[in-house]
Amino acid sequence: MSYKNIVLPLFLSLLLFSACKDDEGSPAIDDNGSDGDTLTIELLRTYVDAEGDSMLFRYGDNSTKPFKMRVNGEDGRFDFDLEYNGSNLIQIRGTGFVETYDYNIFGQLIGLNRFERNTTTNNDLTLVESLTFSYNVNGQLAEVNQLNAGKIEYEYTIDPNSDPKSELLLDKEGMEVEFLVFDYDTGKNPFFNLGLWPFFRTLEGRPFVYRNNVLKAFSSDRTDGTVNFRLDFDHHYDEKGRLVKTDVRYDDGRTFAETYSYE
Repeated sequence: MSYKNIVLPLFLSLLLFSACKDDEGSPAIDDNGSDGDTLTIELLRTYVDAEGDSMLFRYGDNSTKPFKMRVNGEDGRFDFDLEYNGSNLIQIRGTGFVETYDYNIFGQLIGLNRFERNTTTNNDLTLVESLTFSYNVNGQLAEVNQLNAGKIEYEYTIDPNSDPKSELLLDKEGMEVEFLVFDYDTGKNPFFNLGLWPFFRTLEGRPFVYRNNVLKAFSSDRTDGTVNFRLDFDHHYDEKGRLVKTDVRYDDGRTFAETYSYE
């Protein structure tokens, strides 16, 4: 749960670590996303990082939620099937694993369970990770608890619609490990409306979680006070207000770029 070794975008390492290469039992998607479906023009189609690794989304007719996604990276190609109940993501399936998501009556995510397939026991699914989510009086995410691993606590400004201004990571003994502070712009995060943030749950998966786009991120170690990293984000928008490029700069001078395309 630490950000100490953060290398953005971390969703690729998360997905490639947790999935196996696609075989005949895995979902399929054309690299150009073309299958005759009618796509909404404002929907995010592709995301590409500085090294050329990419994420591709495919949508159904008149849908704003992707039902398939593909990750192409140096470790291979990985496909995922997505299932919804209304606008809520309830399951993601890839080769070798299934994740399920539970919601309360207000449509807030309250539980996540990850199952991986044990090939030595007739492909039985085994629970390998369990998370619970709780909210403050404004309906904002207040805490994420990971069974036998620790938790993350969130703080906000007085604005009930704001993104978290800080995150505090605690280990399973309740000791404070890491503290993060964020500043945002007012631009729309293209990943937010996809509803996939539960899958990018490590919180290292930020900036895919929040409503607006992060301008600055600062991380410090709570055990000794050392600075883990500082990041600056320079976002570029098109005439429709869509994010098309992000330049990310580390405090040591390293930079990289991310690009976005739409249908």
